[in-house]
Amino acid sequence: MKAKQIPAINRAGLCFHIFILAVALPLLCLPVQTGVAATLTHRYSFNADASDSVGGADGVLLGNAYVTNGALVLDGTNSSVQLPNDLFTNYDSISFEMWFANGALTSPTAQLYTFSGTNGIMTYALDGQGNYTSNYYVGGVVLLRTDSVALPIPAVANVVHLVWTQDSASQTASLYVNGLLAGQNTNFTFTPALIGSTTNDYIGGIGSTSTAANFQGNILEFRAYQGAMSPLDVAVADALGPDQTRLDPGALQDLRLVAPPPTGPGALFRAGVNADFANVTNVNISTQPDLILSSDNTNVIVIAPDQRLQTVGQGVADVTASYRGFSNTLAVTVGVPQDVALIHRYSFNEQTNDWIIHDSAGDADGQIIGNTYQPYAFQGTNGVYGTNQLLTTRSDYGELPPGLISCLSEVSIEAWVTWLYSGNGIPSTWQRIFDFGNYGSVGNVGSTNNGTYFFLTPEAASGTGYAYPARTTISENGKLGETPILNWTNSLPLSVPVFVGVTYSPVHGVMKFYINGRPVASGIATIPLSAIVDINDWLGKSQYSDDPPFIGLYDEFRIYRGLLSDTDVAADYAAGPNAVGVDYVLHDFPSSNSLNITWGTTATNWFLESSPTLGPGATWAPVPATPMLQNGRYNVAVPISGDTGYFRLHAPP
Repeated sequence: MKAKQIPAINRAGLCFHIFILAVALPLLCLPVQTGVAATLTHRYSFNADASDSVGGADGVLLGNAYVTNGALVLDGTNSSVQLPNDLFTNYDSISFEMWFANGALTSPTAQLYTFSGTNGIMTYALDGQGNYTSNYYVGGVVLLRTDSVALPIPAVANVVHLVWTQDSASQTASLYVNGLLAGQNTNFTFTPALIGSTTNDYIGGIGSTSTAANFQGNILEFRAYQGAMSPLDVAVADALGPDQTRLDPGALQDLRLVAPPPTGPGALFRAGVNADFANVTNVNISTQPDLILSSDNTNVIVIAPDQRLQTVGQGVADVTASYRGFSNTLAVTVGVPQDVALIHRYSFNEQTNDWIIHDSAGDADGQIIGNTYQPYAFQGTNGVYGTNQLLTTRSDYGELPPGLISCLSEVSIEAWVTWLYSGNGIPSTWQRIFDFGNYGSVGNVGSTNNGTYFFLTPEAASGTGYAYPARTTISENGKLGETPILNWTNSLPLSVPVFVGVTYSPVHGVMKFYINGRPVASGIATIPLSAIVDINDWLGKSQYSDDPPFIGLYDEFRIYRGLLSDTDVAADYAAGPNAVGVDYVLHDFPSSNSLNITWGTTATNWFLESSPTLGPGATWAPVPATPMLQNGRYNVAVPISGDTGYFRLHAPP
């Protein structure tokens, strides 16, 4: 069988860039016995048509659907594959598996597959939420919603491996993306028998001409199993790809632990663990339930309950991965971040009718969410959404993938926005330019204070010395835990483009707020970004459900790994929203014997401190320094010695 040509896929985590390999040492060289819990019953490989090479339940190409180069090609309007009736109604448990690559303008409600019966439906819609629904009638309509997790939108033309499993014995439904567990429901009582006799069974649509329901893109393979695939089954299938049927991986032979490049304290990320078996190599087992990670230095790295690595202090920790009798240990260094990089960029230059917010710098595409959580689309120059801009109104906002900032030790955010608030019954205060966190997801509003967030508002209700300031803040404990709170001297101006920027580094103990390239406020950063549970990464929407939406335009939104300097931010502002080219370098302490610090236009109420270490136990001491006014801004040159490690500047807003 001719191998399909699959484009290269970036399957690393959002903050995972460079891998470091280490040699595995077997503890017990015993064969791994893997039980087969699921039986492959139907396989559609689309080598020449829609035939079923396993179960004989051949499909029929409908409308404009055709097969070429080992892939089913669908136009998103009038193309799908119809399968025979009643394929799964006698199954107690089931698994669906497919490899697909979406087109640029596929509908947000497009059905990757639909099996509709007399009492309900099994379906998957490509809306980025990982939603599975089953409807059946028992004294009314009952909706079962499974695996409602915020998943990144698949990048256009990238091949995505999707698996959904339902196990009636454990009442568990699981969603896997590219071999890794992405969502799970452990109280799922649905079985295929509940939907009744199915007479509308389709791949890529619902069998009618509908741009809303039909998928646009390529489907490389679709499989159905009787029974629930195990987590290892899914990981093995992902490693093998769509051209090889699932098989027993055989005995475990090697284990490799991989980690990102040295990062700073306060980051939460998933290390990679790859396994080689006798029959298949390079299997990503990072989310396997029987994988165990440990750290020998919990002052540097601790293992979170979900097996992610959390950096808590500087130093070196030996991280060990143990899996089925094998272990692999890797020394991971946590230190001061050594670079600045643009990792996510949203320019909003989407095509007409596109609903995806494309990330041109990384692999974290977002989506437009409209009223009642239905995505809206870009409409072109004269429509709701302007060319190269995102307009948010009272009923819509931008949703980015989760985990964008919690995996970093320091972050810089820039945006070009136009605030269009004009009354009409919507309060001007507490609208959000961005808000990353989890406050709204747990229903916390008002005086309840146990959520986390990091936000920027064009107008706060009050502030120290200011009536209605633009504000940015961060909190790990709701309203009671906001620190620092940075206010500008006014709210953002209306109806004019404004550049806003926020830099945040607990590693260096500094947070800064920028307006039009100029620092306007600064404070001491202490909360690690790993403390922000950023499952809601929103543009134009607050974590608080009682706050109003942001009314305005986004021309560009950027996220950087690392701490931009004042010079970097000024250079970005000067270059404008449609240009990238600033050469970001480390703006930490130079190797020379002098440290030069430049800040605002006042020399009052500021002071400089130094410490040989960072973290909760750091001892900060005052540093004598006399500021000098140079070119309208104050500058200080501080002699440094070999044992002086870190500086932080306390300056007035």
